[in-house]
Amino acid sequence: MPGDLRFGARIRVVRTPRVAAFLRGELTLPTGDDHDFAGEASWAGAWSLIGRFALPHGLAFAVTGGIRLRGAEVLLADRVVANELFGAAGVVVPLPPVRPLWCDPEYFKLTAELAGILGDELAGRRGPSPLEARLGFVGRPHHDLTVGVRAGVGLVDEIGAPQFRATLEVTYQGPYQLIPPRASEPPDDEDASDDEAADGVEL
Repeated sequence: MPGDLRFGARIRVVRTPRVAAFLRGELTLPTGDDHDFAGEASWAGAWSLIGRFALPHGLAFAVTGGIRLRGAEVLLADRVVANELFGAAGVVVPLPPVRPLWCDPEYFKLTAELAGILGDELAGRRGPSPLEARLGFVGRPHHDLTVGVRAGVGLVDEIGAPQFRATLEVTYQGPYQLIPPRASEPPDDEDASDDEAADGVEL
């Protein structure tokens, strides 16, 4: 069943050899079937700040936090789904080379994430505040293609916290840039999986 249509943009605001920070904005349009919980009842907008930290031995740690505003409040059972805060933290661990299958530790990585939402309080009722833990596997079979497989379980008995969830993600990152790098700056060839562990909360 088709879901909502989403538009997003991410701007890098800090870049050092060990630390990177991004601002991300997202607009959701209610094109899905909200009566069957396949979409929002109205528009929704989200803003978040993402931080990524490169650690020794190829490890990477990422954290994000932001706010989501909804154009309409929805009553689910005895809870009201409205505006909310969201956040996540995750780590990416490169797998050692297994010859002759692969020789580069950047090709395949394991991910671990913790993602949560804090619902707004309306009329004395707190909106759904789910918390989920996820484990995943991210591979880069091609220079421009990243594939991720993740499984998650809910840690609290809340709307939006699944008993079990599995997802498949395919990301294409082409070699072209809107703004070419300066002569003294190397091309931006960072692995897209480095901040996937905390780049976006889909509870």
